[in-house]
Amino acid sequence: VGVTPRPRLNQEINKFVCTVFNLRTVTTPQMLGEPALEGVHSDGVDHTMTTFLGCDNMTDDSAKTFIHDMRETSGIKFDRARPEWILGEIQHRH
Repeated sequence: VGVTPRPRLNQEINKFVCTVFNLRTVTTPQMLGEPALEGVHSDGVDHTMTTFLGCDNMTDDSAKTFIHDMRETSGIKFDRARPEWILGEIQHRH
């Protein structure tokens, strides 16, 4: 997969940082679950991989991950993000 390198990042260095964690987001009729409590944020990584293990009771608009332009304000809730600054979205369902 071809990836445009981030500015000022030494792609030739032989050092990598990997983080692994599990995530479960619960939404009820009374509460909208958000996987990232910090809202729109930057993880500071070049690559992110997710593994889909399964789902129950998901709707067509739930459990989406969005990629935002760096101009977006960090820390805002997902529903306040500017649509024109959403560069991509993915939803695991099948």
